[in-house]
Amino acid sequence: MERRNIQPQRLRVPERPVTRSARVHHLEQPHRKPRVVTPPTKQQSDRATLQRYLSRAAKKSDLLARSFALSEQVEKELLAKPSFFRNMRSFFGKYALSGLAVAVLIVAGYISFDTWQVNRRVTTEVAQASEKSGDAATSHQEQEGMDETPIAEDRVASYKVAADMPRAIYIDKINVKARTLPMGVNPDGSMQAPINIFDAGWFSSSAKPGEAGAVVIDAHASGRLRQGLFAYLDKLESGDMITIEKGDGSKLQYRVIAREEVPLEQIDMKKVLLPHESTTHGLNLITCSGSYNKDAATYDHRTVVYTEQL
Repeated sequence: MERRNIQPQRLRVPERPVTRSARVHHLEQPHRKPRVVTPPTKQQSDRATLQRYLSRAAKKSDLLARSFALSEQVEKELLAKPSFFRNMRSFFGKYALSGLAVAVLIVAGYISFDTWQVNRRVTTEVAQASEKSGDAATSHQEQEGMDETPIAEDRVASYKVAADMPRAIYIDKINVKARTLPMGVNPDGSMQAPINIFDAGWFSSSAKPGEAGAVVIDAHASGRLRQGLFAYLDKLESGDMITIEKGDGSKLQYRVIAREEVPLEQIDMKKVLLPHESTTHGLNLITCSGSYNKDAATYDHRTVVYTEQL
């Protein structure tokens, strides 16, 4: 069977998480003290940007208010002391008060212009941040399965994630040894797949290794010119072993208990996201299979392998 390029799998994820809510984890961890650093969300970043600029505008507005107050105070003191006022007028001339008024107006004009610039900049940056976030998700979906560059073993060995996340997957029977990258949901609702055909993708809304529930991992069966990581997933049979390595270096063993090939339009993602039948701790693998559909730009079946943790 000819293997062709795999486009986004177009598998709809249930509206409500089956096992737990999605989490975002930082992939790079310190060598000695691994910890999970949660990056700020787009909303938090936008709020911090807005607060920073508004704080700057508030300081300048306070400076303007103090300038007006000082001007009023000086004028009152001069009017309250006629002799002093006359001496000042003789020294500075009739333009003394006018000069002070002009200075205040200049300061007020500068602050008003700067505040306008700040507001405009905040609006622009918030809009660009929102657009960039949406473009990033779309860009990932467009690139799924497009990179056919082999992953060197040292890159797999040096890949780091949080201690409780899946770091790598090993399936000796079909020669699988790959890093496991966290995946989310595409803008069209489909489960994300890796950009490189030799990477595996852990659906981050599924269970973590060792937790109750099902760890869900997907990968490509092929690219445009090469076979992908899960090219021979359909060769796995009951009793075959799969190993998942976590970020802390510990390894969990899973045993295959079932395999099915389902037409794309009949795939039940709720079933894929749950442990198989009576299993409480499982690992489910999914990839494309069947014949290539040129109109849909994807294969017409999905192969799913269900396992249980030992």
